[in-house]
Amino acid sequence: MPGNLMRKTLLFLIVCWLIFLSLGFAQPVQISNDHRLSNPQPLRADIEVNQVLSVGSNSIKIAFDPVSGYLYYLKVNGQVFQVDLSGPTRTLAYTAQNHGISSTAGFTIVSDGAFFLVGNISQNGNNVGIIKKGELVGGSRTWSTVAQTVPYPLNGHFDHSFNAIAIDPNEEFLYVNSGARTDHGEAQHDSGPLAGLREFPITSILLRIPINAQDLLLENDEIFLRDNGFWFAKELRNTFDLAFNGHGDLIGPENSGDRDDPEEINWIREVHHYGFPWRAGTNDTPQQFAGYDPDNDPLVSSSSYAYGLGFFHDDPNYPPPPAGVSFTDPIPGIGPDVDHYRDPDDSLGTLRDASDLGVTIGTLTAHSSPLGIVFDKDSVLNGEFAGDGFMLNFSGSSSVLGDPGEDLVHLKFTKTNDEYQVQITRLVEGFDGPVDAVMIDNKIYVIENPSGGSLWEVVLPAKPTAIEISDDPAQSQKFALRQNYPNPFNPATRIEYALDKPGFVSLKIYNMAGQIVKTVIDHVRKSPGRHIIEVDMSQFASGIFLYELSMANKKLTRKMVLLK
Repeated sequence: MPGNLMRKTLLFLIVCWLIFLSLGFAQPVQISNDHRLSNPQPLRADIEVNQVLSVGSNSIKIAFDPVSGYLYYLKVNGQVFQVDLSGPTRTLAYTAQNHGISSTAGFTIVSDGAFFLVGNISQNGNNVGIIKKGELVGGSRTWSTVAQTVPYPLNGHFDHSFNAIAIDPNEEFLYVNSGARTDHGEAQHDSGPLAGLREFPITSILLRIPINAQDLLLENDEIFLRDNGFWFAKELRNTFDLAFNGHGDLIGPENSGDRDDPEEINWIREVHHYGFPWRAGTNDTPQQFAGYDPDNDPLVSSSSYAYGLGFFHDDPNYPPPPAGVSFTDPIPGIGPDVDHYRDPDDSLGTLRDASDLGVTIGTLTAHSSPLGIVFDKDSVLNGEFAGDGFMLNFSGSSSVLGDPGEDLVHLKFTKTNDEYQVQITRLVEGFDGPVDAVMIDNKIYVIENPSGGSLWEVVLPAKPTAIEISDDPAQSQKFALRQNYPNPFNPATRIEYALDKPGFVSLKIYNMAGQIVKTVIDHVRKSPGRHIIEVDMSQFASGIFLYELSMANKKLTRKMVLLK
């Protein structure tokens, strides 16, 4: 099987594994500290890549807890690991026995430290999508059900099920992807009462759920979903990741099927339709047209999974597009990277580079399997990166469509007449199955999925808003933290500290509830002597804050007052 299809199939099999695990056909994967298989390298001199630790296999999502300051990553069997970056160390924090989902796929953490998990469970061979919430109560985490679907039949081949989750900036709603149960809208080939089934109202949809919902039952009925405000957007094949940008727009990379159609990045808006299964990227699905012959389709590979199952064929019963609906196209990709495509109007399916030809595609090279999208929401990055997006490509596709894949790319979105386009540039190459990312200040933490996978730290150039001065070490011989000046302040203040020896230093700011609200210095090696750093608190309301300096086993804390 060509390389990119193999990677794409691996990602699909991960989703299948989620279902099989809940059905009892698979056993939980043991934690492994196998040797590192990847060797990610920056493609620019101002980017640094560091290995944090090994995470074994079957990791799928990563999130940051702003209250504790820990990273957490999720495995497909429901295990949640805590990562202390100061070690670095990892600790098994929760399992499926704690939260009740043995087949997990989505994970996020909100500002008060509450966890939200998305997964799937089985009931008599049917799937139930489920959302769980874990709140800290009295020092322990209490789990409850936010919402779950009624049971619905599985396809058995291309069930993408419940996976991605995102929280809106105001933390009022959960946005959850319920993926398609088909590759490209084909009828199920099973005999009996399930024969001929394609998609359901509860599949290929983005749901919007109130964040404070409890024990909500989601019916497999379009009228119910619409009337209750749960139907947000429709005809999405498999938006396996979601993120809000700094403008509050919801952006989702989309995984296309086994045909060589472009992968998508969509600006997902309420009541918009995104074309699945009638459109993939900006291509029409040919199976909807009479007389279709897959053996004469230059975009279908005979080594693909769907072709091998006979799912590409002339289908006279293919449903027509919904009447009166205009499909929303994906965001155009303008290259210069991840923009290869096969020409559907060429009988040979000639491979072309969109940006070299001065054209766009919608949006990415086929089978890239885009994941792990993050945004510099607070514009902490320097220069060309400020406020921009970043994304992983899970698949390695060099043997088929000419893109190396398994990389981190820079997404520079521009908006004209209320529509986006995106310039895509590779920044880091050489990951092994990178499956998710989280951004903390100017650092992106990337987690890999395969056996021997690692957690990586990608350091991007930060905006030079902080002023830092190191004096002669002889002027200060003690570990000290001095009162900030001015105090009270609005909106910026300077914090002075002194080190008696070199070491890794952290400087964090807490609210009066003990929650970390800003990390000024994150475990950075500093020289001995006097240091001054300027801290901007313009994003916070007036109040009393604590700032804490730590190095090794030493800590010092002082109070400061923001007065606007």
